[in-house]
Amino acid sequence: MALACGGLFNTARASSPDDRRAPPVPPPTSSAPFSGVRFGGIIALSASLFPHHAPDAPIHNNEYVQSPFRPRPPSANNPLTGTPTGPPPGVSTSGSSRGGYIDPNWPFPGGPNDAPVIIYGYTPSFALAVLGVIIFALLTCIHIFQLLRHRSWYFTTFSIGLAFEIVGYIARTLSAKKNPYNLIYFIIQYFFIVTAPVFLSAGVYTILSALIHRLGRAHSLLPPKLILWIFITSDAIATVCQISGAALIGVKQKKREDPTAANNILLGGLAYQVFAIGIFIILSGVFIFRARRDIWKSGLVKFVAAFGVATLLIYLRTCFRLAETAEGLGGQLSTREVYFGVLEFAPVVLAAGLLTVWHPGRCVGANISGREKEHDEVSA
Repeated sequence: MALACGGLFNTARASSPDDRRAPPVPPPTSSAPFSGVRFGGIIALSASLFPHHAPDAPIHNNEYVQSPFRPRPPSANNPLTGTPTGPPPGVSTSGSSRGGYIDPNWPFPGGPNDAPVIIYGYTPSFALAVLGVIIFALLTCIHIFQLLRHRSWYFTTFSIGLAFEIVGYIARTLSAKKNPYNLIYFIIQYFFIVTAPVFLSAGVYTILSALIHRLGRAHSLLPPKLILWIFITSDAIATVCQISGAALIGVKQKKREDPTAANNILLGGLAYQVFAIGIFIILSGVFIFRARRDIWKSGLVKFVAAFGVATLLIYLRTCFRLAETAEGLGGQLSTREVYFGVLEFAPVVLAAGLLTVWHPGRCVGANISGREKEHDEVSA
């Protein structure tokens, strides 16, 4: 639109008898569909990441141009940063294979930290992002209050995970409201939302040890301390892999390089976490089955049910992230926000909500080892 107006304005001036300047340079007349080459590269992903949501509709707006009348050459460096642009090696940007989603209602800002397409594959919902900030802020405050009140320090990591969720959804809110093209907002929300459930899982692992301590060692296949060390170590490995992978993805995106290796690191961390949680679910199931009578006598039926459902919800969310990462950024799962809402946002909110109502510090106690465990073993 701006190009057309500029052309009409200069044409009108050239037609004036008093205007003796050289005739204006005519605007480009090509009506070819938008080419990712004109934008330069999007993190080494811009060409093949996202299947276009409307491939038959040519895009004429939001083209990155060097001047009002001349499109920027494909081989030019970014005039704002001086860094090379263009697609990564082996990636085609011609025709319909260029990939990338552009919101027709959101003009491209053209800032130094802006990708030429929206990496999410959609414009994030502002309402969902704000709802996430509000809900996780409330849950974090309640969990911290109960943590301090019941002195259940073993459950501290759960509050850390909720704090990560807050940061992630704040960045997502900025993407939705301020600039969905901004790389920094995308990287922050991706890093914190992806890695937050690792800390939530660590908190869930401690609940089984607390239950064994409360109901008796005889019902468990392994001692509570051994269970704690095995799964906390596993969680630490998963945390390192996922944080490293997510951080490297951000670095690669910022440098506009191919993030495949970083994505594989994240994929490995998620796969390991899925495996660890699966083993944990088996051990927990065996323990709950063996201790079913003591659970009933102790009045812990609702808490154990909440614990089981919360564990399965976190497991569901981790399986979703594993499938999404295996597909890669730009796959079906990562470019449809409905999957994010149903399989990422909702399971974590429900799991955190259940363990807020039935907090382990209040329902089970402040300890996961000690003399009380020995007493319970004798009584059992």
